[in-house]
Amino acid sequence: MIQLLKFKNSSNQKGFTLIELIVVITLIGIMVPAMTLMYSNILESYRKMREIQSVTEKFDFTLDRVTEDLNKMTSLQIADDKNIRFVTPENTTVYKIDNDDNTLKLCVENCDSYPANFYELTNGIDANTVIKYYDGGFVEVNTAVGPGWNSEEDPGDINTIKYVSLKLVINYQGATTKMITIVYPENKVDLGS
Repeated sequence: MIQLLKFKNSSNQKGFTLIELIVVITLIGIMVPAMTLMYSNILESYRKMREIQSVTEKFDFTLDRVTEDLNKMTSLQIADDKNIRFVTPENTTVYKIDNDDNTLKLCVENCDSYPANFYELTNGIDANTVIKYYDGGFVEVNTAVGPGWNSEEDPGDINTIKYVSLKLVINYQGATTKMITIVYPENKVDLGS
């Protein structure tokens, strides 16, 4: 008697064929580099967003502090493009733009006697950071008399100052970013009045 051999149905087959295995490995080989590239782009975007957030926080902190202090001003003593010294009800405050180490410095106690009392408020500032002064008609008051232009030397000009502006320029990712605050110190009293 002749027996016919019957083959099993392929639906019961276990494992992968060689072609299926090659297709899966090829797809994985394509997807892994693409996923790696996407992940590195996400990390780079996160890093940039973090840097932007850091610069924004630096601007916010510095400009808020300067604005708050200038609003308390009762008397202006020194006014030039890199320094401002003024009196508040609490103390004498000095802001100094130091281009040697690219910082904006602040001192609130014994500033003339103890230069070590200056502390760094903001670093990474650009040389274009400047303090400007305006009269009541918002015309710039010329303070080009030199560093430490002093009210004792010419109280008339310093009395015309009604607005104080800080243009803060920060170096960021190989470029500069700037923000400005303009303050009208309501409590400022003219000198020699």
